[in-house]
Amino acid sequence: MSRFRKLALIVSTVALTVAAAAPFPASIPVPVDFAPEGIATGPKSTFYAGSLISGDIYRGSLRTGEGAIFVDAPPGRQAAGMKVERSNHRLWVAGGLNAKAYVYSTRDGSTVADLTLTATPGTLINDVVVTNDAAYFTDSFHRRCTRFRSDRVARSEHRRPSRSAARRRRSSGCSPT
Repeated sequence: MSRFRKLALIVSTVALTVAAAAPFPASIPVPVDFAPEGIATGPKSTFYAGSLISGDIYRGSLRTGEGAIFVDAPPGRQAAGMKVERSNHRLWVAGGLNAKAYVYSTRDGSTVADLTLTATPGTLINDVVVTNDAAYFTDSFHRRCTRFRSDRVARSEHRRPSRSAARRRRSSGCSPT
């Protein structure tokens, strides 16, 4: 190999290494009327952030800082904590003060499910964790967790759990928050 080719190979390798090590942005701006609350990561450098006021979901790149509104939520929705369920391409979102949770497709932003978690007034569905078979939502004002089986999301509608079923879920090992 000629000296010129060796030099070109070395320069290219160094340039690619420097480019790959480029720092992620220190902050990522969201739309002016957006009130960010929850944030979750998806595949590669994708992230999702929810608006507590509008319920909209912003999807962006942690690497480039670029992004846009991914879910333009209907009026009345809120978005607090959220988690990505990568295996089923779903984004689970805690619904804040409206006692609801939402499930969106991470492929196209469509609503997969609109879930009513409780009939108890004065709730704050604040956060969510997703396991292999369920999603657990915290209610910060009533110190409880509600379990929702993920296989039930495929159903066309969700019925509110009976009070006895909700009590069983509250005592099924999910600690108060």
